[in-house]
Amino acid sequence: MLAVDAEFPLPAASATPPSPSAGATSPAGSPRTQPLGASEPREGGGAMAGRRLHVEVAQLMMAETCNAISAPSPPAAEKSPRPAILTTTSPSPAPPQRSPTSSSTSASSDCSPCSADGVCGAIIKAIRPELRAMAPHMPLSSMALLSSNPLQPSRQSASGSEAAMEVTELDVLLPHSSSSFSSSFSSSAAAGPAAAGPAAGSAVPAACPGGEYARLRSESVIMVVRPAALAGLISESQSVLPKSIRAQVEKVAKKAQENARLRQDPHSSQEQLDKYPMLLGYDVTPMADSDNSVFRLTTFWSCPVGNSVPLQRLLQAPRHNKCAVLRAAITRVIPGLCASRALKPADVICRTELHRATGGGAVRTVERLQVALPGGGGEELWASKGVEVALSADEQEALAAGVVALPAGFSAAVREADACVALTEQVRRVRGEEVARRCFPAMYGWDVLETSPGSFKFVTYMEWMEQGSAWDHLGRLLLQSPAASNGVVFDNTLDALGKIMKLLNEASRAGVVMGDFKLQNVLFNGQGEAKLADLDGGCPLAAPMVAAALALSRHIEASVRATCTDPWGYPGQAEAATAPVWATLALQPALVGPYMSTPIYAAPEFFVGWALEWLAEGLAAGLSLADILDNMWLDCKDQCTYGARDLVQRLQRECDSPEAAVALLSGMGGCTGSGRSYMCGASHTYLLGGSMAHLLWTVRGELSQRVGPEWELRLAFLEQLHDGMLALLAAEPAARPNLQAMRRWLAEMRARWC
Repeated sequence: MLAVDAEFPLPAASATPPSPSAGATSPAGSPRTQPLGASEPREGGGAMAGRRLHVEVAQLMMAETCNAISAPSPPAAEKSPRPAILTTTSPSPAPPQRSPTSSSTSASSDCSPCSADGVCGAIIKAIRPELRAMAPHMPLSSMALLSSNPLQPSRQSASGSEAAMEVTELDVLLPHSSSSFSSSFSSSAAAGPAAAGPAAGSAVPAACPGGEYARLRSESVIMVVRPAALAGLISESQSVLPKSIRAQVEKVAKKAQENARLRQDPHSSQEQLDKYPMLLGYDVTPMADSDNSVFRLTTFWSCPVGNSVPLQRLLQAPRHNKCAVLRAAITRVIPGLCASRALKPADVICRTELHRATGGGAVRTVERLQVALPGGGGEELWASKGVEVALSADEQEALAAGVVALPAGFSAAVREADACVALTEQVRRVRGEEVARRCFPAMYGWDVLETSPGSFKFVTYMEWMEQGSAWDHLGRLLLQSPAASNGVVFDNTLDALGKIMKLLNEASRAGVVMGDFKLQNVLFNGQGEAKLADLDGGCPLAAPMVAAALALSRHIEASVRATCTDPWGYPGQAEAATAPVWATLALQPALVGPYMSTPIYAAPEFFVGWALEWLAEGLAAGLSLADILDNMWLDCKDQCTYGARDLVQRLQRECDSPEAAVALLSGMGGCTGSGRSYMCGASHTYLLGGSMAHLLWTVRGELSQRVGPEWELRLAFLEQLHDGMLALLAAEPAARPNLQAMRRWLAEMRARWC
């Protein structure tokens, strides 16, 4: 019979092969942080974690309202309705207002060389070569201030050698125009989730312009420059910055370069990135009553956006269609998403709900739609996946005010669509459109619906996969009546398993890592093609790494083709020659850790961070390594986390001291010293083995109750198939079988049973 670990029993089998059911949760940091068998987010962020969620204020003012960004300046006799312009907290007045249609360069050239603007323009012109590669010039006068929060008051060092610095957190509106500063801000990856607006208690401008909402960190220093040095800059007789200015510019450049270097670490978390802000822009403004010799250098840095009060409480704004604003926000957050598509009631001939689940503040549904195609194109079956969430009153008001921002409460609804776009783009870029089509179901469109007041549903319309999940498909094949020949049953089962392996191989070679891969997340269509679904646990590998592996593989294939004398044997020879290239790529960690997985299938590398936490806590409590590992083993046994169990067994075999265990864990995945959980292409092999073993164990519970030689033969087939799946569960990723070995094993099974 099937060899089942008595100490680690699987969940009880049911009469039909069900999907794993949810169980209890436990404290963070343990593999039991997720319900047993349920896919839940894990620490480490996801495909959306690195995306910048922009905020745009759309049509905030009526047409007759003028502003400093998009409207012309009013006549001199009239009082300008422009909003408050950015100023510092010093008693000095704001810089002279400039025409919004003129750039900083033209503004300085139009001023008298001896005026304050003329001197600032000369200084900016001299600074530009020093900071050109890092940030553009952004005039303070082109931004509308919504709020300011002083973080560090202006203070000078006791020795007087350090210039006084003032640090302020600013909520501003940037111009709609595609200025270099706006582009630099948009490309910043340092920001966190988008907020709905500026912080509470901020000053309210009389009238606010439209623009792109941004939260920035400004650092201002005061510079005193000798008139003689300024005269040389103004007359352009010298291009060397005065000493007092150069010292500050060099300090800014050094900080920006060091932060950029630290941000390039692919293993940095979002919290670590926030410590190293990106330089976004700078400006120089004159101080009042200084005889054009005292200036303020202001630099703008990326700033994580926190919780805030909706913008419409501060701005007089017209009302907008909330669903339309949400669609615009989704299009901005996920630029590669296909076009939205609104289905009218007349377009849907029949609607059948297949699945409904509630959890995490969201209602998830799967429906089958019979859709009438436009233009009399007939009818077609679609799959409709919906995620419904309730938004807070503040988030609803922000949408009604026209704030094109993805509410924090709606992020979970679009998480899968965002991951789908990211992974599809990766496969398409590396392997081509045809491979992308084979890997993922086609998406026909999406929409946002307000199902009830305050509740919004994000719906995606996708290709209908007639045969359902691989879990259901394989279960039906193995449990069908003996009227079907066992040889046919075995052949169809091995054929479906081979298609799943091929699908995983294509995804892995495109640099796609699926942290929540399982049979329930593989779908079969009517033609028997397998495709990946529920992609919100996936992440791409670094693009240069994948491109290098692909180029090397093609070079090796060309060499084999040039020397191969047997055309029929070329495919096998080429695959054997390139296998080391893909094996190396399969061991490379993904850009983020396993932020979503099913614990009973999760691979040992998913639990590195968990094991390090156990070691740290045990050592702090004065426990020996043996006692710590015993406690970890009991935790694994309680939660049926087999990957964690395999990791504990490896520590027991290879480590004789806590220091050795920490060193082994910290060095896993080529991330020496990182000490984090990770996932890689080789994780797919373990996830497939665990998921298949669970299915076979469940099916065995049903087959063992049936009597007859046909069922006994089918049980023997299941036992050998189960043994083959257990061989995929190697604790070390490098020890897991590659595609060639799995194909050989399938061929042997087919020769024996079919």
